[in-house]
Amino acid sequence: QPGGPTEIVDRLSGRTVSGARRRGKYLWLTLDGDESPGADCLLVHLGMSGQLLVTADGAPRVAHLHARAVLDDGNELRFVDQRTFGGWTVVPLAGARDGTGVLLPAPAAHIAADPFEPGFDPRAVARTIRRRDTEIKRLLLDQTVVSGIGNIYADEALWRSGIHGRRRAGAVTLRAVAGLLGHAREVMADALDA
Repeated sequence: QPGGPTEIVDRLSGRTVSGARRRGKYLWLTLDGDESPGADCLLVHLGMSGQLLVTADGAPRVAHLHARAVLDDGNELRFVDQRTFGGWTVVPLAGARDGTGVLLPAPAAHIAADPFEPGFDPRAVARTIRRRDTEIKRLLLDQTVVSGIGNIYADEALWRSGIHGRRRAGAVTLRAVAGLLGHAREVMADALDA
């Protein structure tokens, strides 16, 4: 079947992983140092619980192991996904760069930058949020506006900002929305630390 295990093996055999990037729940590995439009990449959708792990070759198999690639250094790259919403595929990088300068695979092209990306501009995102006529929490969860902020992170960032999640985005000042995005980044950083 197209995009199935046999095709993935054929397209990855002998290739060199040269970089790793992430956008939302997508992680992609660039191959052979080629990050030009149309170049192949291994696209991993992490789903709800997906993990990409490097383990010693021959390490015992673990539950929920869905894919593995033997690396030339004797290790294995494994994809473990308890809830089975994620997966691997090989796709080309899209022809257009996003607002942060990253060339994205087409399936991830609709996902906005997250607060940890180097090119993330909180004031520009705050302006986008304020132009929308909907509840501010809904916009924090909209991956086309800002990615990475899940339901719990949004609630905590809103609490820290003193903004009610059902408040209309246009009724919140630009400064307050930019501060809210800063709180979202702090909440996410706290979660990573924990």
